[in-house]
Amino acid sequence: MPHLDNGRLVPDDPHVSDDLAIHDLCKRVRHLLDTCESHSLFTKKELWRMRARGCVEPVASLVFCADVNLELFGDFGRLLCELGEFERIRDLLATGSDGAFVTRWTCLSLVDVTRRISNHDTIKANARLAANCLSRFRMENDGEQSPHNDDDENALKNARRVDNHFETASQIYIDGLRRAFRPWEVGRTEDQVRDVLARNHVVDISTLERIAPAADHMLNIDSFISQINSWIHYVSLGLIVHLPGVSFDQTGPSQPIRFFNPSVLKGQAFTPQLVFLCRRLRRLCPYTPKLRDIIDGRGNGAYQETLESLRTLWGDADRGHSIVHQRHLSYLMERQL
Repeated sequence: MPHLDNGRLVPDDPHVSDDLAIHDLCKRVRHLLDTCESHSLFTKKELWRMRARGCVEPVASLVFCADVNLELFGDFGRLLCELGEFERIRDLLATGSDGAFVTRWTCLSLVDVTRRISNHDTIKANARLAANCLSRFRMENDGEQSPHNDDDENALKNARRVDNHFETASQIYIDGLRRAFRPWEVGRTEDQVRDVLARNHVVDISTLERIAPAADHMLNIDSFISQINSWIHYVSLGLIVHLPGVSFDQTGPSQPIRFFNPSVLKGQAFTPQLVFLCRRLRRLCPYTPKLRDIIDGRGNGAYQETLESLRTLWGDADRGHSIVHQRHLSYLMERQL
């Protein structure tokens, strides 16, 4: 096989192959990719689609079989992003169609996204700020932090504390209170629920009342995580949102029906890589005073309002991909740390 001598290599392209055939193929593919950047060259969108799709297979072969660096093909991630949106990659995956194209597109997208975000200074800086913020999370009854503990050690300890708070609150609401309210039992009265709460769940409600202030102190942690999310979107050119199996938690108010299942797509649930767990924990806390009102018999409508809200939470938690009931997701905050 003929080879290029070093003098014929492009000087600012250290990753181009010195194999003449591969070198020539790379140039031809790069030319086709350059034409895809100008949609005005195509009289129909379908013609652009066919050209763009036709570039994916040779690029995948060159990158994964000939060890050609993806950077040689310019801003290929932008083309992948356009294709991902146009082809509705996740829909193709869900239906099992066009498997070869979806596989090549996904593998190339993973390479491109990883290359963009893995060494990005701003993303790393925000991740460091998030870890430092988590390391400084303190409760009123905490003792003095040991001077021998570093930020990462404290962050890990506090991540486990956040996970424990969320798991404790979730189990109380999902299991304990369901046994008290017994929504499946026709004719269940407020007096019956009040009696069960007062007899069996005073300690649970007191626990929830202690967790509530902790959730208020955690908001800055979610703010830093949100910044990381935003930068990942920006740096990846939005390509990451099209990757199968990848999802992102939302910073806005969550509907109760989506509380424990933050991302569902056509029946497939994906747990976000970064979950705003503190915010979700904080959204559980407003139920606690209403439970106390029920026990105290204040008669302010707290019972019916709480029952309806809890019905929605219970229904969400019962769905197959609840983030509460998946054993491998028991430590969400620690996982994303």
